[in-house]
Amino acid sequence: MQNLYNLLNKYLVEIPIIQRDYAQGRKDEKTSRIRKDFLDVIFKSIVDNLKESTKKNLELDFIYGFNEEVNHKKTFTPIDGQQRLTTLWLLYWLVSAREKIAKEDKSFLANFVYETRHSTTVFCEQLIDFNPTFNGRSIDSDIKNQSWYFDTWDYDPSIQAMLVILKDIEIRYLELGASTVWNILENENCPFYFYKLDMDKVGLSDDLYIKM
Repeated sequence: MQNLYNLLNKYLVEIPIIQRDYAQGRKDEKTSRIRKDFLDVIFKSIVDNLKESTKKNLELDFIYGFNEEVNHKKTFTPIDGQQRLTTLWLLYWLVSAREKIAKEDKSFLANFVYETRHSTTVFCEQLIDFNPTFNGRSIDSDIKNQSWYFDTWDYDPSIQAMLVILKDIEIRYLELGASTVWNILENENCPFYFYKLDMDKVGLSDDLYIKM
């Protein structure tokens, strides 16, 4: 059983180039419904854990992938679970920015990288270093107004989906009226958990991996 905090403190999580673009922020009717349902469940869990002294867990199913160690650094490459992991990562980032969490306390977020497109890789790196001022703009508008944001990124589907998700997360966060959400997310007792299935340990063949 894992949560994002534990995973990123143990592994560099790398979304591989073979993966599709991040899709949970697409604006079509079906995806919008899926996004709403997922964020509703996540934020209900946050509300429950803000109100209750006893932790209430939320299971997010299995995350499948491969482990590798390069230069003494452990890497986990998910081949299923990209959408959930990315949405959780964006949630962590938005909350850490909103609650002005110290850089050293959120440093584990840098252990999540995108390799599907170079532009997405750079965007995520820039996001890690960005400290928004929340001066009245929505988070997506604030990001697009930064000097490091390239106009060409308007055509990167993963980046645009991330901006949609960030805006939706921000709206829900502000509706909470709370400023201690990070306390729920940033430790080993985070209520959002999943089961990490290491496919290199279960004898998955290369042919089956390619088909998946």
